Amino acid sequence: MAPAPKRLGTRQLLADVYGCAEQGRNLTRDDFHDMYIRQLRFDSLFAQRIVIVDTHFLDGAFFTRISPATLVDLVGRGLHNRRLPIEVRTRPSGAVAGRRLAGALRSFLIRTEQATLNPFEFNAISNVSARQELSERLKSIPNTALQGRLERVDDGSLGEAMSSFLRELIGPSDADLELEQIGAGWTQWIEAERRGALPTRPWGPGRLDVLDAMSSDLPLDPNVLRTDLGRQLHTEVVETARQSTYRSDITKLVRDCRKGLNSTTHDLELSDLMLLDRWNFAARFIAEAKSQGTDVAYSFHAGELPLNDMERSLETFDAHTDSPDIVVDNDLVPGLGALTGPEYAIVTDSLRTQLESVWEHGSVGDVRRLIKGLEQAFAQSGASERIGPKGQAVGSVAVAAGVGVAGAFGGLTPVAMLVNAAVAGGAPVVAALASRWRTRSSRPDGARVLQYLRHRRRSR
Repeated sequence: MAPAPKRLGTRQLLADVYGCAEQGRNLTRDDFHDMYIRQLRFDSLFAQRIVIVDTHFLDGAFFTRISPATLVDLVGRGLHNRRLPIEVRTRPSGAVAGRRLAGALRSFLIRTEQATLNPFEFNAISNVSARQELSERLKSIPNTALQGRLERVDDGSLGEAMSSFLRELIGPSDADLELEQIGAGWTQWIEAERRGALPTRPWGPGRLDVLDAMSSDLPLDPNVLRTDLGRQLHTEVVETARQSTYRSDITKLVRDCRKGLNSTTHDLELSDLMLLDRWNFAARFIAEAKSQGTDVAYSFHAGELPLNDMERSLETFDAHTDSPDIVVDNDLVPGLGALTGPEYAIVTDSLRTQLESVWEHGSVGDVRRLIKGLEQAFAQSGASERIGPKGQAVGSVAVAAGVGVAGAFGGLTPVAMLVNAAVAGGAPVVAALASRWRTRSSRPDGARVLQYLRHRRRSR
């Protein structure tokens, strides 16, 4: 059987780096804002649309802290009437265009199968104790209390009304200013959608099935867990996923188990709990991607236990072959970050033919031509001089069955690249990319696991 062709690029990508929990974790970084601008610019080279589900947008520490006009200026495509590369998928599915984000915010904390609000932990709140206290307050509030509060509020005042409701629940706290800021962010983005500046689409037709993702897409053998506590919790996680689609239910399981454990006497138990938490996190993103009809990318970092053999293979895979597939003479991500908003628009517009080829076909040759064009554009714009020499990065792509992996250019940012394995009959497949990128003198501190979930001809 002929080997599957090497393919990179996709029409639609859902990635965990834009998840609300990941945005919350990254909030402490000094370069938080610039990091996400670089990430969006880089990912939009290899994905025509970056799909973000409503929860991750409304509770996104990055998205609620940046104005629509600023984001359009920094990552928008096109020279005129610039367009964001992101698309927010919203619930409820019946909301009309221009009001979808407002509809999602109105139903954000409602759990239809119970009478009280969803005890959601707002990752956009940096203070963890305030976040958990608000969650505790929410679970005792009837759904009707919030619904009645918002019933007569128009969309333009909705962000402020929701923020006020949350601030009243928690009382005076360190979260007051942040909740006010979050409310202002909601207001701006609701208005941006109304004006057509924020692309939205109703939630996909697929069912969110975390259990299916755990069992068929990312199985975790309980025998790899090293403690009785870990194996018992594995059973409880699976059972909870069978009964609930809410991540908070499984998160609470893990957190409750962690209480009373310390790293000195329970290091193995804590290691098992961290692995289970990451498994739940990655499986949820796969389930969300399947429900939205997109491809998916989830990350893992140095020091984390691998979930499967594919992740373990990263320890031995070497991109430094005699003839690497792709060579980047200067780090790509810093170059993208050094461009001003107008420069970025000019560069990406000049490369629209190469970008289209990567999104549609994505051969190694397509990617080489895109990178060559980018390096030339960096030199012409002066971006190369602004970042200085960063060293050469090389990478090779290995195609196999299963899921895919990509590491980082210079260990700075995960690479959003996918592959498509051709199969007889044209059925949807899962394909693999096992690739390690690094400079000649450094080793990446993390990797991105990529799973191709859709047949390429259907991926528009």
